[in-house]
Amino acid sequence: MATLRPGIERVAAVRFSTPAGVTSAGVALGLALGLALALSLPSRPALGNARAPKVVPQAPSTAAFPIAAVTDIAVVGEDLSFECENDPHGCKVVARYRLHAPRAVSVELAFVMPQPAPLTVTVGSGAAPTRVSAAPAGALRDEDLDPWERERDTAPLPKYQAVFTAPLAAGENTVTAAYQQPLGQYEHGHGYFSKGRFTDYFRYELWPLAEWRHAPGFSISGTLSIHRPPPSWWTRNFSEPRSIGCDGLEGVPHSLSQRGDELALKFKIADPLPKRLWCHIGDRDLVPN
Repeated sequence: MATLRPGIERVAAVRFSTPAGVTSAGVALGLALGLALALSLPSRPALGNARAPKVVPQAPSTAAFPIAAVTDIAVVGEDLSFECENDPHGCKVVARYRLHAPRAVSVELAFVMPQPAPLTVTVGSGAAPTRVSAAPAGALRDEDLDPWERERDTAPLPKYQAVFTAPLAAGENTVTAAYQQPLGQYEHGHGYFSKGRFTDYFRYELWPLAEWRHAPGFSISGTLSIHRPPPSWWTRNFSEPRSIGCDGLEGVPHSLSQRGDELALKFKIADPLPKRLWCHIGDRDLVPN
């Protein structure tokens, strides 16, 4: 049998019987039309021309780090929260550090952020925290941060650094910073004849905490939450409700729970720390467990 395009051999091998009243010329014409239609349809290799997934990137933010080497100040722990409301403004990030200083001292700290957005900082050793002014976030070059230079993205994105001075009292102090983290997007499951689905994501770099001395028992307690009413029985069984998850929590105690109209992922990270958290928001089957 003559070699035809993939899938055509099966068509050509089918035996036909001529119904009553149909001439052999009619059969020949029908076969010719069927073969022409088969040859005109795209074969499987044409799917290789499908476009690449759409990606809307966003630069990550980082944990706080000291501008100069700090040897006598220890970080006791960090309470970290990401409140993501699925809106264009992304997630509200609140990072609360507990620092122990052997004496009263001022330390210069910095945050790296994905945009030159306002950074709200409070410092306190008791019940009355003090508002601290942060310098306007300035643009950074990739080479300004060596770890990022070694592991940077294929297409580096602008990053900004906000610096502030935290006056610490002797003993334990709390330093709280709040800012906005925009979300990136990644497309999944798109095809030649189908539309894809999108997940939102952000990165939070933990490696700057290696610049600190860790007190015994140091840990990071974190929460990632989104607004999501409890899914109905139909949604749970026949659809994919919105969910959240983070790469970087492998082997880390964490739990996912519904609290009213909020879905919350809680985790607790101890040494050795992962380098980063890469968190995703989207349909349940598209996010890490």
